Amino acid sequence: MGALKVSINLKLTCAVFSLFAFVHPASALATDQKMFLKIEPNRCIALRQGQTCYQKLTFRWFTPKGDDYCLYQLPSDQPVLCWHGNEILSYKDSFQFERSTVYQIRAKGENTPLVESNVKVAWVYKTTRKNYSEWRLF
Repeated sequence: MGALKVSINLKLTCAVFSLFAFVHPASALATDQKMFLKIEPNRCIALRQGQTCYQKLTFRWFTPKGDDYCLYQLPSDQPVLCWHGNEILSYKDSFQFERSTVYQIRAKGENTPLVESNVKVAWVYKTTRKNYSEWRLF
């Protein structure tokens, strides 16, 4: 009877640990998670084509531990923000755009992008070139 009780307890313990690993796979995710960069909103809308668009953006990303990384707004070679490993996972700031813009995460000191995402600029009205000399006051 004692061996049966130990066997049942052992099976129950294994089942609980298996269930815990299935429900809480945090350690597995930490090592297997891929790098990403997500920008919200990913569209900036100006009233007219060619006008500057002003937008507050939220950046979210994942980078592995151990290296230094920087966020770049192309075409600039100056980083917007740099960090070590996965110390910073999000960033908010206001930006101005006249055209669609690409953002990249690169290893510090490197030119090769690891991940990238873009913000598209759209407008409500296309620019029409009207000759304002045809306007009359009377």
